[in-house]
Amino acid sequence: TKLEEEFKGVELEAINSMDPNVWKKAGDMSEQIKGIDTEIQGITGEIEEIQEAYGKEVGSYLIENGLCKSYKFSKKMSVDGLNAVKDTMTKMKEYGAPTVDKVVYNPAECKYRGAAAFYEANTNSLHLSEHFSRSNEEYAERKKILDEDYEKYRERHGLNETLWNKWLEEAEERRKAATTPYDKQQAKLSRQYAEMIRDAKRKAVPETLDDLIVHEYGHALHFNVTGRENWNRNNPKMFGKKVMKASGFSWSSSDHAGRALAAQISWYASKDPLECFAEAFCANYKGMDIPKEFKSMIEEALSIERGKA
Repeated sequence: TKLEEEFKGVELEAINSMDPNVWKKAGDMSEQIKGIDTEIQGITGEIEEIQEAYGKEVGSYLIENGLCKSYKFSKKMSVDGLNAVKDTMTKMKEYGAPTVDKVVYNPAECKYRGAAAFYEANTNSLHLSEHFSRSNEEYAERKKILDEDYEKYRERHGLNETLWNKWLEEAEERRKAATTPYDKQQAKLSRQYAEMIRDAKRKAVPETLDDLIVHEYGHALHFNVTGRENWNRNNPKMFGKKVMKASGFSWSSSDHAGRALAAQISWYASKDPLECFAEAFCANYKGMDIPKEFKSMIEEALSIERGKA
């Protein structure tokens, strides 16, 4: 705070000057800071009591309405964070998405995974990060910073119209000069990569706390329609694999068409087929314009899931 910064300056002056008056001023400021800290701690405690009580209310609502079987919240979770959980899980059930067994406030694991939230298939559980201790306004500000950082990254690496047009022209020249199947394939991959860079103007689809949860429900839906028996890392038969031109849980190394198409949704969607599906699900739910191939894929998955009800 400003007062703490002023105190540091006065304290340094007292040490250097050894002036009793300056030492007294530093001592007075220290006591003032302690008083403010005590007051803040009291207010924080009151807020956390309210949040803890509301968390129990939201948890009971989730269980009573068949939205999950158990929950583990924290007094650190904000009212906005809890409302995002309550409202979004309600809407997801109405939308025809699968329900989860458990929802957990788990910032440590989320931080370890570098995730704002994550869906764990083995336990059919939704895990939430410290973002859900923030207000909607605080998260919106953080999202704005992340988006600006992504724009700066693209600018810093020269990922602009001039560059990708240059790459597209070079890929076309390479295609025309190709005389072997290998050369033709490399020309195709070069073109697809340039298209991916060109179209990945958005870092990720989620813009709100609600959206973070919707994205994770996309993972839950993907797992459900694929089936546990097919969710095998050694021999995966992932739902939507043909649409995404994927090889198992990774993009095909011989064809980047799916990845290039995914970039039209977001950069994060082009990370791998699993994130592509979740980002496509979130974007489709939000009513965003996405490639028709992915829209059809999501609608088919929802149709399968709704048919189980």
